[in-house]
Amino acid sequence: MFVGFIAALCAGAIFPTVQIVFGSFLNTFVQHATDNTTDPNKNPSYSGDDFLHEIGELCLYSAGLGVALLVINYIILSTFGLSAANQAYKIRCLFMASMLKQDIAYFDTKQTGDFASVMTGDLKKIEDGIGEKVGICTNLLSTCVISVIVGTLYGWKLALVSFSLTPVLTVAQALLSKVQASASREESEAYGAAGAVAEEALSSVRTVASFGGEQKEIQ
Repeated sequence: MFVGFIAALCAGAIFPTVQIVFGSFLNTFVQHATDNTTDPNKNPSYSGDDFLHEIGELCLYSAGLGVALLVINYIILSTFGLSAANQAYKIRCLFMASMLKQDIAYFDTKQTGDFASVMTGDLKKIEDGIGEKVGICTNLLSTCVISVIVGTLYGWKLALVSFSLTPVLTVAQALLSKVQASASREESEAYGAAGAVAEEALSSVRTVASFGGEQKEIQ
C-alpha cells in the first residue's frame, strides 16, 4: 500500500505538469503566429525549423507524461485493489469467527438475513472504500495541493479569484456527503431487512406453500 500512496502522489503531480506543457504549446503557437503576421519584413524571433523543433520536444514531453500516467495508474489500482481484497478476506474470517463464538441468545435477537447482508453488501462496501478509492482520493488531494502551488506561482491574481469559490464548493460537497451517507445507511438497513425476509421464506418454503402464502411473500 505504501507503493500505492507514493504512486498516487506522483500521479497528482502529472496533471499540473500537463497544464504547463499545454501552456507552452499555446505560447509557442501564439509567438510563431505573431512573428509571421505583425511585420512580414521583420525577421522572426526563431525560424520555422526552431518552431518545429520546439513543438516536437513538447510532443515528446506530452507522450512521456501519458505513458507515465498509464503506468502509475496501473500501480495505484493494482496495489490498492490487492490490499483491499486481502483486508476484506481477513475481516470476513474474523466476522465469521466472532459469529460462531456468540451465545444462542444472541441469535434469538437477530435476524439470520442480517448476517448474509453484512457478509456480502457491507463488506463489499468496506472493500470498495479501502481499495482504489483511497488511491483516487490521495491522487486528487495531491493534484489539488500541487495545482494551487503552480497556479500561485504562474498567476497569483487569477489564483486568488479561483480561491473565492472554494468556500461555496466546500459547503456544497459537505452537504452532498451528508446526504449520501444518510442514503447509504437507509439502503443498508432496507437491504438487511429484505434479505432476512427472503431467507426466512426460502428456508420455510414448504410451510409457505402449505398455507398458500406465495403471493404474500412475493409482495
